[in-house]
Amino acid sequence: MADALFEKGLYSAEELANADIDDLIEVKGIGEEKAKVIIANAQEWVDAAPEREAAEAEARAKAEAEAAEAEAKAQAEAEAEAAKAAEENEAAAEDETQDGSDEIDASAEAATDTSAEVEADGSTDTSEPANEPETDEPAAG
Repeated sequence: MADALFEKGLYSAEELANADIDDLIEVKGIGEEKAKVIIANAQEWVDAAPEREAAEAEARAKAEAEAAEAEAKAQAEAEAEAAKAAEENEAAAEDETQDGSDEIDASAEAATDTSAEVEADGSTDTSEPANEPETDEPAAG
């Protein structure tokens, strides 16, 4: 039946809604009552088009808004992760700096202890005693 309607030049619901009953009756298998039903259904479809288009546009807008919201949420989460990583890196660097500072403090404390020992002992020579060079010759004597 669709092929027969196409042969008559009726390609869309709009064309069927505007068709004459007599044009449809000429198609094999369509009587006057069926022609009236086809035209009425086509007219309903055409009349509902603005509502259908509005509903489709609303659904598209909703889907776009949801996608934008999901993208914004993902971006916010990524930024939060980056900020957390930056804070962790900063804390680790601060710990390393603190550890280095503790080592410097320990070295300074050790140097102070050595100075105190020298002062208590009264000597100023903190170097090791020099060893006599060893020789293969027997000691004179």
